[in-house]
Amino acid sequence: MMIRTGVLTFLVIAVAACTSQQAYEGLKSGRRANCLEYPESEYQDCVDETKTGYEEYQRQREEIVGD
Repeated sequence: MMIRTGVLTFLVIAVAACTSQQAYEGLKSGRRANCLEYPESEYQDCVDETKTGYEEYQRQREEIVGD
């Protein structure tokens, strides 16, 4: 029973982490698509703001939130 509880806990954590990364990537993709509405002079700056990967985002978030 102890092994089942451990495996279940691991699976819940793994799914939650995967879901968070997928949500982040989806939001980033949507934001990048919105860059198409910017004037050409601002487009590249907008795209550059969407280049932060999930791992870097998590690191920055942990620094701010303190998780």
